[in-house]
Amino acid sequence: MLKSRTQSEGIKSLVKNAIGKEVAPQKVAAEYLGRSERTLLTMRKLGLLIEGTCWMRKIPKAKNSHCLYDLEACESVLNGLHKSKESDLLEPSLKKEVAA
Repeated sequence: MLKSRTQSEGIKSLVKNAIGKEVAPQKVAAEYLGRSERTLLTMRKLGLLIEGTCWMRKIPKAKNSHCLYDLEACESVLNGLHKSKESDLLEPSLKKEVAA
């Protein structure tokens, strides 16, 4: 019988890279961030997740190498995106004119 992996088990699979940061494989990062692996790929391609800060390749010179994610950096980027969208939605309501 298969068990589903809990979030704490996924975090145990964090790896320290050469710099000393803890990074996670794409599957674990997707579970932790609440996004699909495909969404993470799209966010990388759009430049929302910055290479070197949010993610890196396991073998840097191989373009098809697995990606490793810095969960703290990705989470801060996603929180920043959420706050900017939230303020964009609130901005029009703040500009309403009041009848004199």
